[in-house]
Amino acid sequence: MAPVMLGSRWFRPRRLPAHPYTDDELREVNVPTQILVGGHSRLLRPAAALERAHRLIPGLERAEIVAGAGHGLPQERPELTIARILTFADRLRGRDHD
Repeated sequence: MAPVMLGSRWFRPRRLPAHPYTDDELREVNVPTQILVGGHSRLLRPAAALERAHRLIPGLERAEIVAGAGHGLPQERPELTIARILTFADRLRGRDHD
């Protein structure tokens, strides 16, 4: 995390922060979806975010709060993140053959 923190100290992006998705935008997600959220994220409330996702995203197939990680989940828990993504992709690929 040290390089990330150092980079964030000096790097200033020239774009606006992402806007939160509206309820209507989330209802339009019609593809298989997986959500991984760090349990210690300071940018959102993990349990509330997953409850909202379950309620609004029709294509939501898997949602998980990862304990011991923050918002930088891919940097903090890369092995877990990669494993979850590959497992999800493999499951979707298997459906193509059915």
